Amino acid sequence: MAGGGFSNDTQGNNLTLGLLTILGLFIFYPIAATVYNLCFHPLAGFPGPPLWKASRVPYIISLLRGNLVKDQLEIHRKYGDVVRLAPNEISFTKEEAWQDIYVKRPGHQNPTKDPVWYKAPDSMPENIVTAIDSTLHSRFRKLLGNSFTEKALCSQTPLIESYADLLINRLRSLPQNSEDGLPGVVVNFVDWMSWFTFDIIGEPALGESFDCLKDSKYHPWVETLNNFLKGMVYAASTRWYPGLETLMFKLLPKRVMEMQRQHSNFANEKINQRLNLETNKPDFVTPFMEDNADFRKISLRETQSNLAILIVAGADATATALSGILLYLVQNQEALATLTSEIRNSFLNEEDISIAATNKLIFLNSVLMEGLRLTNPVPGGLPRIVPEGSDTYAGIFIPARTTISVRPYTMSRSKIYFAEPNSFVPERWLPQGIRPTKFDGDRLGVSNPFSIGHSNCLGKNLAMAEMRIVIARILWAFDLHEHGKRLDWTSLKTLMIIQKQPVQIKLTIRKSSIRV
Repeated sequence: MAGGGFSNDTQGNNLTLGLLTILGLFIFYPIAATVYNLCFHPLAGFPGPPLWKASRVPYIISLLRGNLVKDQLEIHRKYGDVVRLAPNEISFTKEEAWQDIYVKRPGHQNPTKDPVWYKAPDSMPENIVTAIDSTLHSRFRKLLGNSFTEKALCSQTPLIESYADLLINRLRSLPQNSEDGLPGVVVNFVDWMSWFTFDIIGEPALGESFDCLKDSKYHPWVETLNNFLKGMVYAASTRWYPGLETLMFKLLPKRVMEMQRQHSNFANEKINQRLNLETNKPDFVTPFMEDNADFRKISLRETQSNLAILIVAGADATATALSGILLYLVQNQEALATLTSEIRNSFLNEEDISIAATNKLIFLNSVLMEGLRLTNPVPGGLPRIVPEGSDTYAGIFIPARTTISVRPYTMSRSKIYFAEPNSFVPERWLPQGIRPTKFDGDRLGVSNPFSIGHSNCLGKNLAMAEMRIVIARILWAFDLHEHGKRLDWTSLKTLMIIQKQPVQIKLTIRKSSIRV
């Protein structure tokens, strides 16, 4: 009996000791980590908000609330152009950081993509966006680059222009009446620009259109994209804490995972149909497969993943920029009038408006560059990891394994680089001599909406062509007026992509089609 009692007492004491140890760790570890991060971490000397320097938690909260890019702006304004945003992350708004981080430098190792952000969903193999390994990324980029050459763009021009025709015809067919009794129709341009860009990207990538413009609604697959990308953000937010991502996926409802599988399966099925067509039609697939016969360089599943990501990255980003630019135009009547005049005085007939011709319109191109400065579809930056051995960026020594990034949103709104940084002023992009002297000091090179270097956007020329033709066609055919409560673009949340709200613009069919 006595022996049994002693054993029970011992077991009880051991259990109590174990619980106290665990409790002590839960209390002591965060305190110890905080002290280390603030006082002894290799980045301890960098300026930044104390709570953000002490723990990754404030960063994650800001990310999940969709406020990260705006919080980064305020932090840089307060603490300077090189700040510590988290225990192991440094953020730059120095102009030279663009070159040092994203362009290959002789004698330096390239920073690698941060695996927290660049990870393909479990059902997808790596692609040009998610590939961290530089050799793999280069292989993807070389083959995909064949689909975005000048020659390839020229072959795709008739397709783009045909969808511009369809867009204008569909807008003209809308009932011309309005609540105020005046002729016109109120249009949500977020929808129409998304329908336009997804239709354009769907046919060259999948072999068939999504028919969004034709049906005036989103294809079911397109409707799932925003939730799909949100899911990637939520997954990324767990990767700073080992094991949490696995736990999160175990707790997700089965229907959520099933939606993700359906999303991937649809794209794969359509891509397979296009790959099986024996045709040399001018699309993304033909030039891509010319150098990838029998999938010798990129496997079938890698091909599917890369073509699918082109749809996501290309269509949504261009739709975001178009929606934002049109919003800024109707909110700035002088710029709208100048651009409208340029377009209507440059073309005698609507049929004369082509991608090649719009490339020559100086003010239109200035509007696009200013719009992209303020509505950058990827405003948060592209995180990289400092390689082993450490390195210097923008003149600052950064230890190995530190996350680093340039912040486009913050730089584009900096008084250091732009006069009137928060104002929509296309004139700042005009050639020297006709540009207002007030903007001669603007550092236009800090605005890089397509990034730079070996990770810059392959689809830049395609996106610019789409934006030029659609804005030119709309302003030639319609008079635009601001409608309803004014939307502040800077109030929009960002969860990997900008969480767009309706951009309501009133269209009135232009009375005269003769050049003035």
